[in-house]
Amino acid sequence: MRAIDLTKTQNFVKADALHLPFRDRSVKAVRCLHVLEHLENPLKGLREMKRVSQGYCFICVPNSLNERDSTKTHLYT
Repeated sequence: MRAIDLTKTQNFVKADALHLPFRDRSVKAVRCLHVLEHLENPLKGLREMKRVSQGYCFICVPNSLNERDSTKTHLYT
C-alpha cells in the first residue's frame, strides 16, 4: 500500500472557522478535525461549514465517553 500525496491533487486553505472565505455551496466537502470543541460558538462554526459545502461535512470531535480526555469544553449530542 502506498501513501497518496494529497497536496498535488487537493487544495487546502487555512481560514477562520467562523468566517470561511468561500461563496455559498462552493466546495464539495468540508473537513473539520478537532476544531469545534475549541470554538466559543461551535454552532456558528457548523452553520458556516453548512453554508459553504455542497452537502458534505466530515466532522470529528472528542468522544464524550473518553474519561481520560479532560480538555472538552462542549459536549455534543
